Amino acid sequence: MSSIFNRIRQWPYYIFLFSVFFVLHGFAKYFRFVSATSALLLSLFYIAVSLVIAAFFYLFYKKFSKAALITFFIMAFHFFFGNILDLLTGIFKQGFVLRYSFIVPAFLVAATILFFIIKKRSTVFTITYYLNILMVILIIIDTGTLLFRVSSKKKGLALQGTDTGDVFSLCDTCPKPDVYIILLDEYAGARELKDIFHYDNQPFYDSLGLRGFKTIANSHSNYNYTPYSTATTLNMKYLDPQKTSDAKKGYKYAIDDINDNRTVNFFLANGYRFFNYSPFTVAYQSAPAEGSFVPVNTKLITAGTFSTRFEKDVWLSVADKMNITWYLKKSMYVTLKDNDLIYNLTKNIAETKTGPKVIYTHLLMPHYPYYYNEAGELRSFDTLRKSLFENTEHYLSYLKYTNKQMTVLIDHILSHSSMPPVIALISDHGYRHYKNNRDPKYYYSNLLSIHLPGGNYSLYSDSTSNINFFRILLNSEFNQKLPLLEDKTFLIDF
Repeated sequence: MSSIFNRIRQWPYYIFLFSVFFVLHGFAKYFRFVSATSALLLSLFYIAVSLVIAAFFYLFYKKFSKAALITFFIMAFHFFFGNILDLLTGIFKQGFVLRYSFIVPAFLVAATILFFIIKKRSTVFTITYYLNILMVILIIIDTGTLLFRVSSKKKGLALQGTDTGDVFSLCDTCPKPDVYIILLDEYAGARELKDIFHYDNQPFYDSLGLRGFKTIANSHSNYNYTPYSTATTLNMKYLDPQKTSDAKKGYKYAIDDINDNRTVNFFLANGYRFFNYSPFTVAYQSAPAEGSFVPVNTKLITAGTFSTRFEKDVWLSVADKMNITWYLKKSMYVTLKDNDLIYNLTKNIAETKTGPKVIYTHLLMPHYPYYYNEAGELRSFDTLRKSLFENTEHYLSYLKYTNKQMTVLIDHILSHSSMPPVIALISDHGYRHYKNNRDPKYYYSNLLSIHLPGGNYSLYSDSTSNINFFRILLNSEFNQKLPLLEDKTFLIDF
């Protein structure tokens, strides 16, 4: 027993356990959003990095216990950098203290001081013992949290929606057409396009009409922030205002609601198969895309680390100034790669006979970067590099290209469907990146267009919003009796 105690006291097991704790904590927090294999590989990567750093400092200390302690300090800075920066932001709001040019040198000074303090000490057994015990305790706590979530049943279909008075029911006698939910990110509505862009999108709406669609003339979203709007649309209910007042804190709450949402759950309960072609985890299916704007898989765990924050806040700017083309291209074309993947997956599943299926396709189109002009020509890398969110000319041109791509996709779906499908063509919000101040009402101006097999659109009014879009669909096509909710809008500062 004493030999075990001495090992815990003298050997820095925490150098391995720290990485395990950090990844395990994130894995438990984002359970079902991160794959176990990816989490394991991330843990091994961090352990390897820790060992490399410790080996470097061993050259100076000649004692692994001392090298492990300075390594722990460095890794702690890396792991919790986002928390540190957020804390400083909450205290100082703005100023030089929040700049990397201050924080990084301050860390280096602190690390240098600690280096010499450790070097002067004869042993570091006491702190080694405490860190070993602390890591074991934290891992046990997170393991318990993870086991609880593993054992917890999926919520599934909420047959009684007590918060909104909803009562869902199965419909065994209803036809079961394939259902395509196609969300176009930041696609502006007719009002915004006409008032601000001076563009009449009616030819596109007419082309949809020829294909049996009903386009809502004065539709609007309920939020101006993608995760909140998507969660509200798919859940057919508003989010808890207390949990969404802060966009950073509300993000996890929103993506949980996207994952376990009422619309998809309804179709699953009625015998549908679900296919997730979006940047989110939905119905416990991981996102197929790499995720340039929405962190996925282990990026959820590493989002607050120093390397991720530095890349996002500083490195892109540095790479641009230093003209590091290979890196800039890699970053620039991630969204294009994701869009191509999701678009082709949607086309392919339309050709597959799997029984009734529901597909959620979420394309970052005509969202920035504005890759194509209206003629379908891919903009050059130099043009994309110089183009900004605020380039309304490029945005509008990309929207026109998006129209053409949607027409092709819809024709493909219609021609490969054994029976007329339901196709919901929607957007989460309008365009928001104006150089000059605009009336916030335009942020919600969006696209809502629906194709119903029977062509009965009487329940859809010209001012339907996202919150009621799928309520009406379930009422008209699947014999539900869901009440319509009051149309509201919430301006989110993100």
